[in-house]
Amino acid sequence: MGKYLEAGWLNFGYLEKMHMNFLFAVGARGIGKTYSAIKYCIEHDIKFVFVRRSVVQLDFISNPVSHVLRPYLTDVGKWDACETEPIKNVGYVYKIDGEIVGIGTSLSMVANIRGFDGSAFNVIIFDEFIPKKGERVLTDEGSAIADLYETVNRNRELMGQDPVKLICLANSNSGNNPMFNYYGLTNQYANMQKKRKEVYINPERGCAIVRYDASPISAEKAKTALYRFAKNTAYYDMAIDNIAEDITEFHQAKVNLSEYIPVVKVGEIVIYRHKAERLFYVTDYLNGTCPVLAGDEKGFTVFRHEYWTLKEHYVKNHIQFFQYSHECYFRLACGLKW
Repeated sequence: MGKYLEAGWLNFGYLEKMHMNFLFAVGARGIGKTYSAIKYCIEHDIKFVFVRRSVVQLDFISNPVSHVLRPYLTDVGKWDACETEPIKNVGYVYKIDGEIVGIGTSLSMVANIRGFDGSAFNVIIFDEFIPKKGERVLTDEGSAIADLYETVNRNRELMGQDPVKLICLANSNSGNNPMFNYYGLTNQYANMQKKRKEVYINPERGCAIVRYDASPISAEKAKTALYRFAKNTAYYDMAIDNIAEDITEFHQAKVNLSEYIPVVKVGEIVIYRHKAERLFYVTDYLNGTCPVLAGDEKGFTVFRHEYWTLKEHYVKNHIQFFQYSHECYFRLACGLKW
């Protein structure tokens, strides 16, 4: 079973049959990621929890005009049979012919749905898990999605049942995103893009990343008006070629640490200053002694107050990084937007 259906759209069944519990599918715009997920779940009678980041986004995809189920149900002549019922402080219930097919919620509502019976739901779909540049993200999104997974999955594995699948879908807006950063997948994804590797599987962790770099639909979309106009832009690279600009622009640096002295360790990274030049280096290895700050909001607050000049040095390109994830973490510690 291939990654694409005969007509060129994304084949959700390919992800479902990978036998991984945590899947990340990143692809170009308009190749059928969300549509294929909804279609597969409904046609295979798999009840799902559909997640967006904010309440505003959830409300938008749950109203009749822009409903997440509408494209598929319209195609099969069942849109008139769709019902959407709001649940206060939780989200929405989606029904077809009176039968529940899924629920919609947002990460900001996760704390409100602890304790509910999720035994009927076997798939969690986190749509648009990679935020757009400038989009507001929540604090601890990685742990929030883990809370949701625990609520839905509960102890079904202890009773001999299969675990819930978490399937995260997104466009390649950036490699720097809360999910990859929290679960230690940032460098893995960046290396996949650089090497044009499309599939990464980690059986021990039960996770996989799938990149959709050569979509037949993208090849056809490249010929359309917008993409003829937008060719050679970062938007075209993301929307057609599935390339995150920030990964492309990152250049790994390797230096002789004996020429540097450690300035501060904050969370997972250590920041060094060159002994003679106005240069800094960031890695995760501490060689020597320096102040140590926690990788939490309290530690970040102290870091931003005591080491505020580092943000200026970063803007002036005075700071080099050993790995892409180190730059992502540095931006987080500085409070820079995604």
